[in-house]
Amino acid sequence: MVTVCYNAAHLLKKTIESVIEQSYENIEYIIVDGASKDNTRQLVGTYGNKIHQFISEPDSGLYDAMNKGISKATGDLVIFLNAGDYYVSSNVLEYALSKIHYSRADVFFGRYIWEYPPTKDIVLSDNSFVVYEWNLKHSNFPHPATFYKRETLMKVGFFDETYRIMADYEWNVKALVKLKVPFQYIDIITVKFTADGISTSAANRDVIQSETDKINKEYYHPKWIFDFVEKYAEKQTWSMNLAKKVLGKFYNKRLNKIY
Repeated sequence: MVTVCYNAAHLLKKTIESVIEQSYENIEYIIVDGASKDNTRQLVGTYGNKIHQFISEPDSGLYDAMNKGISKATGDLVIFLNAGDYYVSSNVLEYALSKIHYSRADVFFGRYIWEYPPTKDIVLSDNSFVVYEWNLKHSNFPHPATFYKRETLMKVGFFDETYRIMADYEWNVKALVKLKVPFQYIDIITVKFTADGISTSAANRDVIQSETDKINKEYYHPKWIFDFVEKYAEKQTWSMNLAKKVLGKFYNKRLNKIY
């Protein structure tokens, strides 16, 4: 379990306690802090040996910190729970882990509750629609609800820090689409997070779009299939629906997945 943070002591307490209160006991908890100027260090110190590793040093951003967490982790699975995120119950990890097909998949995606402060919207994710035609190209599995095999993170590679905001999306697309890493979607609500970070800021919209376009251009082939679907995505005639279904089945065969 890895939590990355920077000047987020006001958010961190709830995150830490949602981890240490889990009924699943075999958790290695690592906190990677970017040399915060607030009382993060003092707060972490109050939890004693319940925090197995605390790293506090300058970093170059979110993905640098996450990569440090990967390099320090020793468990079979790596989960990222950022400051402010928290698990929806004290037994959710134990329950989710009992449902994964560990021997058959390498990445596991759960569901999440997503809160967007500017509009006060609260949304429950449903990625079951990604069975699994086009939607990975237009959405992402946020890492708080994702379980990665550590050996798979090492094999695919760390998060690419040349992407300022979309490196986790780039990792998912590279792993699932290019390298055919097997994955499992778990229909379990695991975590609640607040969409107030860099990936949801209106000020970063152009960067997000630019990075997303670069990722999609690199990994989604043949391009004509996706151009076709996007051009006619809103058409609901029977012929267009049939065409999209047939093309979807063709593309799905390229994804090594289980449900």
